[in-house]
Amino acid sequence: MVAYMNDGKYHDSMEIYHELRNYEDRASSLDLRLGSSVYETMIESLTKARPDYKRFEQDQEPIYEYSVADNDSLIVTNVEGDSSPSLLTALTLLNDMRHLEIPATVNIYTSMLQACAEQKDEYVLEKVHRLIRMEPCIDLEIDITNHLLKAYYEVKDIGLVLDIWNVAEETKGFDQTSISVVLKACIESGNLERANHIWNLMEDNMKIQKEDYNRYLDCLLRHGIIEQAKTLLQEGMAKGIADKTSVNIWEKYQKNE
Repeated sequence: MVAYMNDGKYHDSMEIYHELRNYEDRASSLDLRLGSSVYETMIESLTKARPDYKRFEQDQEPIYEYSVADNDSLIVTNVEGDSSPSLLTALTLLNDMRHLEIPATVNIYTSMLQACAEQKDEYVLEKVHRLIRMEPCIDLEIDITNHLLKAYYEVKDIGLVLDIWNVAEETKGFDQTSISVVLKACIESGNLERANHIWNLMEDNMKIQKEDYNRYLDCLLRHGIIEQAKTLLQEGMAKGIADKTSVNIWEKYQKNE
């Protein structure tokens, strides 16, 4: 199956998968089991595939549009949309795992979320996020939180970035990566009040990264908060955080005065 997936033959790979599922249902032996590790291997292969946005052939649509679970419930309605066949196939497998009550691993979800971020696929992202919400233990994983933040940032849904962040902040379930993504989202969306709060939280709890420091310095200057930016630059130079880029940012705005 994985060989076919790696070759872009998703329809063929799913036909084999369907045959294995039917065999497992009929078999009295437990020699063949499609467990979490098997699904993880297949889904990781699909999410690492180079996106191919060609239209589905008419006779191949059902393999992606319907789950191969017994009830054939409709789970993917975006076959005419912009999602790649590889990612839709991965989503089909992930949904089937839930139908079969096979637990999904953190690696499966992070692979899916990373692919959604890279492909800027809001449709599949929403479907995966819905499944994550049904997994309370996984939902609180910092790695999952970070991948959700990055994915929603990439599809420019800043509202959901902040919603996810609110939960992470309340439960203390965040790290340097989480807070950097949220700071960037607040600054790029022009939410200065929230950016100030995130920056203060970062100063109190994290080691300041140069990229975050320069991004916040630029934000203050862009909003005309000169004195605070000047103090930030002076403190940054004293602490060894400010660099040549910081000075260039300051000088750029001074020339525009």
